[in-house]
Amino acid sequence: MSSDPLQTRRATLEDLPALRSFWRTTGVSDSSLEKRLTEFQLVTTRHGDLLACGGLHIDSHQGCLHHWLFRNPGVRESAEPLLWTRIGQIAQSRGVIRLWTGETGAFWKSRGFKDPTTADLEAFPPAFGASKPPLLTLQLRDASASEAAIQLKIEQLQQTHRRQAETTRARVRLTRWILAAATLVGFGILLRIAWNVLARFAAPLPKPRTGR
Repeated sequence: MSSDPLQTRRATLEDLPALRSFWRTTGVSDSSLEKRLTEFQLVTTRHGDLLACGGLHIDSHQGCLHHWLFRNPGVRESAEPLLWTRIGQIAQSRGVIRLWTGETGAFWKSRGFKDPTTADLEAFPPAFGASKPPLLTLQLRDASASEAAIQLKIEQLQQTHRRQAETTRARVRLTRWILAAATLVGFGILLRIAWNVLARFAAPLPKPRTGR
């Protein structure tokens, strides 16, 4: 494998036929995985041959690594670190607080994963299934700091919304003022025209001349 550099990328619809075959080859028969295609990251050769895949399911600011699969044990040693780096970066960028995995190999302990505490398990999202062993977890960031960042983001969005609403109201007021002014000007012009017409009709007729 060292002669053929490995690449990581997100799975797309074009990968679905190859993934179906790959899942069958690795003993996975869960047809629902096709609907979760966007959760998967891939490791391929530069020629596009699929060597490994891993899914990341995110819920309630926590992530669950699932279907960590490799073409064969020989591929795992070189592909697993790349796959973990890719998915770890995605988890960080998505604001994930904690990761979970059902994998228990030494690789995960070397990356900082630990046995979950009772408090950790109480926060385990139901969307990930049953919180039963084997489970390992890794805290990526402080939950309270993340909550503060989320609250700050909400406040910023609210302030932006208020500014946009005030700008809209100001524009509405200006439009109404312009329409009112235009109406008054138009009404004044009509009054002027009417006054001129009435003035013409009200003017005295010239007296007829009389002969001497």
